[in-house]
Formats: sequence, structure tokens, C-alpha cells
Amino acid sequence: MKILGEPDDRCRGVQIDGFDRCLAHLDPTELNTFLSGLFPGADLDVRGTAFDSQLLRQLMQAVTTHSSSPPRAELRRSDFRGATFAQGAGFGRANFAEGADFRGATFTQGGYFGGATFAEGAYFSGATFTQDAYFSGATFTKYTSFKDATFAQDSYFDHATFTKNISFSGATFTEDASFSGATFTKNADFEAATFTEGGYFNGATFTKTAFFRGATFTEDAYFNDATFTEGAYFGEATFTKKVSFSGATFSRCERLGPLTAEQLDVCGTQFGVAVVVEAEAGEVSCQRARFSGGVELRVRHGRVDLAEVLFGAASSLGPSASARATEAKVKSWREKNNAIDHRPVLTSLRGTDVSELALTDVDLRWCRFAGAHHLDKLRIEGDSPFPQPPRRVRALGRPRRQVIFEEHPWRAQRMPKSGWLASGPFDTEQVEQVGPGRLAALYRSLRKALEDGKNEAGAGDFYFGEQEARRRAVGTSFVERAVLWAYWLISGYGQRASRAITALVGIVAVLAVVLITCGLPVAGPTSQSTTVTRAVPGGGQETVTTSRDVAPQLPPGDARWTLDRVDTSVRIALGAVAFRDAGQKLTSVGTWAVMVARFVGPILLALAALAVRARVKR
Repeated sequence: MKILGEPDDRCRGVQIDGFDRCLAHLDPTELNTFLSGLFPGADLDVRGTAFDSQLLRQLMQAVTTHSSSPPRAELRRSDFRGATFAQGAGFGRANFAEGADFRGATFTQGGYFGGATFAEGAYFSGATFTQDAYFSGATFTKYTSFKDATFAQDSYFDHATFTKNISFSGATFTEDASFSGATFTKNADFEAATFTEGGYFNGATFTKTAFFRGATFTEDAYFNDATFTEGAYFGEATFTKKVSFSGATFSRCERLGPLTAEQLDVCGTQFGVAVVVEAEAGEVSCQRARFSGGVELRVRHGRVDLAEVLFGAASSLGPSASARATEAKVKSWREKNNAIDHRPVLTSLRGTDVSELALTDVDLRWCRFAGAHHLDKLRIEGDSPFPQPPRRVRALGRPRRQVIFEEHPWRAQRMPKSGWLASGPFDTEQVEQVGPGRLAALYRSLRKALEDGKNEAGAGDFYFGEQEARRRAVGTSFVERAVLWAYWLISGYGQRASRAITALVGIVAVLAVVLITCGLPVAGPTSQSTTVTRAVPGGGQETVTTSRDVAPQLPPGDARWTLDRVDTSVRIALGAVAFRDAGQKLTSVGTWAVMVARFVGPILLALAALAVRARVKR
């Protein structure tokens, strides 16, 4: 056996009973004497002792029982406080029947506790693992503490069982930390812990409360398929990259967050009670999530995917009040997510029943509504902007209106160079294109949703979109398409007062021109009388006067465009569109022109009034 040297004033090892030195400084004879007195289940006090692999192996062999298969070391009470393990520390399958104290210990070449059993308290507070730490399959029956411990390399607690409270508060995991399949029967405390590399809790079970408040995960963190039976506290936790709770179960968790992450994944996650999920994230994916008691989803900056989500009760999506991100990160998030401010960017409601959902101050410019159920019951509140037609289209004189993004690819297919978008910035795969018939149904449902929310102006825009889609649908008959085209031309489907007023002004102008040129006759008698005297039987006479209308006469061509005739014609035209009779004698052409104006004018006035009402009604 290698002798580590003679004891001196710097040796921190506790003296062995019956000797004046620590275990590492015993000579071979003294060491054999001490080891021969050990037995399985013995107490061991080797505080501050420096171990090499051979010394530790001899020590563990002395307390190993061979009655089990394979053999395993048995210790009742063991005190390794401040001990140094210069080489690999092998405690695999060891049974620590009572206390196991490794506080302040240093594991230079790794610590191996795979399959070990800690029947009483296990203390690793302040311990340092310079190489890998293996606790896979270990069982911790009583309170366990790794508070402020340092894991310089990978640490493995896969399928470990913690029967009592466990604390990793303030611990530092420099490399990967794996707790996959671990079972925490009591409280699990990871407050202010630092995970420099990946943190893996896949399939872990937290029977009581899990504390991750203030924890920092520099790389990805995975809680996939984990089970949180009681509360899970992630307040002020920071995930520099992705945190995934995919397939996890939160039975009684009432709040998740507020947390900061580049990407938050709760796909397929199940929440048993009403929950508040608050995150400052670049991306929040909730596909197939189940919120049985409803959810209040508060997201700052990031884009949110709510495809195939189940909302079991009243739920909402809105911006978070959290403002912990730096200005540089805020700018990065906005650029990456096409965000306009702190509002969440909703990207999809495909396959989701939205009858229980309310959207408040949500960016809907890129949202896919196709496939959503009960869309007419969706509540849209606050400042929730929709996309708009491209600027090139508006430059052609079309009015500015709100659309849904499904109209963009439909228009882009018909007019490739018009500025409409063929796909959205978040489309990672081919998305089913919506035809005009289905597009009209989407607009109709959303129009009703906005009308129920007293947003008449927004509902008017969607009515416009509905009629546009109907006008171009294959199933629309020629006659109906012609009527809709005329409806669009003269009033923008009853939503554009400017068109109706422009048409009305045009009618008045055309009528005035018609009257001036061929409808307004010169002043003169309107009838001509003829008197005839004739004899009557009996020798008398009678005088008979007859009259006949005189055809109106137009003035010469060079005398028609006078100021008086223009004034009269304009007044007659204005009166005609308002059902007023000026009592002016007109030619046949003028009479028919006035009749047409009396029919069309009030319709245009009504459409203009309807459009104004649609814009101001609340």
C-alpha cells in the first residue's frame, strides 16, 4: 500500500482511535490492525482524510458483506466531512444505514454512488466533484443536502429515489446534470442552483413541491414527461435557451413562472387545475397542451402557438407585465419574432376549440385561424392588430382594412407580384392553403366574434373580406357575382362611405350634364290653345276651346351652357337624388334621367349612411 507520508501540522485528517494519526498516515501494520477491527455495519469517522483509490478500496472491502449478491458495503454511520478523494471514489451499491456526511468533501477523479442507499440523512453540502458524479439508481430515504455543492463535470442522478426532502440550493452544475427518472417523494429544492450545461429531468416525479426559484440554466433544460403532483415554483428562473415541459403533468400547480427563456415548450403538457403561465420568451409552443381548469397565459415579446390546445374553462392570452429583459434582448426578440412591441405574437389556433379563449392585446398579424373550432365565440379585446393588404394595393386606391393572414397566400396565388405574402415568417412546413369558400366562412365567424365584442369597425372589415371571398368563390352564380361586384364598386359592400358619396356626386354630375345638353328646354308656353265657333241645333252657336301640349324646345347648341341653365340643372339633379320634384318642364330624355336619379340616389345615400354608422358604432 502507498503511504501518503508522515503526519504534520497541515494534516486535516481526524485521528483514528488508538492511534495518533489519521487513516491515511497509518503504516501498513497499523492500517491492517484498524481494518481488521472493522465489520459490515460499523461506524466510520474519517473526517478530513485524504484517500487514494487503494486506501478507499481496502476500507470498503473491510465493511463489505458477502451475504448479498453481488456483495455490498455496509456502514451504519459514516463521517467523510472534508475528506479528499484524490482518485475515483467508489461507493457503488453501498448501504449507509444511518447518517452519511460528505460535507466539504472533494472528489478529484469523480464520485461513484450508483445504486447506493442512504437510509438516513445524506449530506453533501459544499462538496466538490471535479470529475463526473454518479448517483444513478441511488436511494435517499431521509433528508439529503447538496447545498452549495459544485459539480465540475457531468452529474448523474438518473432513477435516483429521494424519499425525504432534498436540497440542491445554490449548487453549481458545470457540465450536464441528469435527474431523468428520479423520484422526489418529498420537497425538492433547487433554488438558485446553476446549470451551466444541460439540465435533464425527463420522466422525473416530484410528489411534493419542487422549488426552482432563481435557478439559472445556461443551456437547454428538459422536464419532458415529468410529473409535478404538488406545486412547482419557477419564479425568477432564467433559461438562457430552451426549457421543455413536453408531456409533463402538473396536477395541482397554480402558477408556472414568471420565467425567462429563449423558448418555452409545453407541448402535450397537462395542467389539472386553473393555472397562470407567465414567461418572457422568444417562443412559446403549447401544441396539444391540456388546460383542464383554464389558463391565464401571460407572454412578453414571444410568438405563441396554440394549435390543438384544450381549454377546459375560461382562458386568456395576453402580455406579461414582467420587464426583466435587457434592451438588447428585447430588440433581438422583436427582430426574430416580427414583433411590434411587448405583445405576444399568436401564430396558430389550428384544431383548437376557442369558445373559452379571450385574446387581449395580442399581435394577430401572423395568426392562422383555419381549423379552429367555434371561432365565432372567440373574444378579441384590447389592441389586437390584424394584418393589412400590401402597400402596393393600397396605393391603387383601395381602402385600408384589416384582413386575416389566410387571405395573403390566397391572393398571392392569384396575383404573384401584387405584394401579398405567399407564406408567413413562421411557416416551417407546407401549410394548407385556404380557398375562397372557406375563407368566407372564417371571415363570417370572426365578424360575429367582433360584433359580439362590440367592435363594429373591425367587424365591418371582416364583412368586406367575407364578401370579397364570396364574389370569387367557385360556387357563386354569375348573377350573384354581378350583384356583389356592383355592391363592391359603388360602396365597398356598404363599408366605404367615400365610394357611395363619390358615386352620388357622379350621378348628380352626369344628370346635370344630361339636363344641360338635352333635358332642359327653353322657357316658353307649355301648351297651345285653339278656339272654334260652331252652330248648334236650335239656331244658336257655341265656342269650343281646345289645348294641346307643346313639345319642349331645346335652345341652340351654343346657348345651352349658360350660367342660369347650369344652376337650374344642378338644382334639379340635387333634388332628384333626394326625391324632390322641382316642377320643371323637361324633355323626355331629362324626365327619364331624373327618374333614374330618384331611384339610384337614395340607395347611395343609404349606403353612405350605413358605412358611416359601421365605422362609428360601438
